[in-house]
Amino acid sequence: MILFCLAGAIFPDLIDLGPAVASKYLGVSLPQLPLTIFPWHLKQYSGSIYDGSRSLESAFYHISFLLICLGLLYAYRKGIFKFWGN
Repeated sequence: MILFCLAGAIFPDLIDLGPAVASKYLGVSLPQLPLTIFPWHLKQYSGSIYDGSRSLESAFYHISFLLICLGLLYAYRKGIFKFWGN
């Protein structure tokens, strides 16, 4: 279940942003789609990646999300490890 959630979270980024990120940071030229498939990657719906004006807000949301995930993993740790142990 966790792997499906992880794949679902990463897949849109790989499709929409992967080629541009690889080109920018690795110098690798990959073919890019002419359109954005997932709407949250459009400029008007994005957090702070386009102009940096909302970087503090974006950092707050990322840290909050991470803390919530870690809190849930801690709260349900017995059930998660029991499932993995079988």
